[in-house]
Amino acid sequence: RRQRQVWISDSAQVAGANRDIGMLQGYVHGYNLGKIDEGTASLERAMTLLGQFVESDPRDLDGRNSLGQVQTMVADQYLATGRSEEATSLYDLSLSTLQGVQADFPDDARVLDGLAALSNRPGTLYFGRGDLEASLVH
Repeated sequence: RRQRQVWISDSAQVAGANRDIGMLQGYVHGYNLGKIDEGTASLERAMTLLGQFVESDPRDLDGRNSLGQVQTMVADQYLATGRSEEATSLYDLSLSTLQGVQADFPDDARVLDGLAALSNRPGTLYFGRGDLEASLVH
């Protein structure tokens, strides 16, 4: 049991490091080194690791919330690099992830902050496609 907890802790830390590195390398909504492809790859690694972490401990608030936020960040990267279909799917997945966390932890400000940050992104995407009805929904 102890060995599993160490792995989970290490996995979450490595995921967080990949997120931070990705943001520095080239996250499109922040100051960065302009290496968008490298930033996307690091954020994707963070998303994969967080997905594994959450799969091993689905009740962990921080892990689930971090997963939803990183899913949003990867979707941002996809949208900025012309991968709008992938961005749409990932925004939907992120919304589902964060709504699931909110259902379990309805008063947690971090979860609400993540949902608020996500809420306008799909709307902007649909607006750009000319789908005003879908844009208004988001």
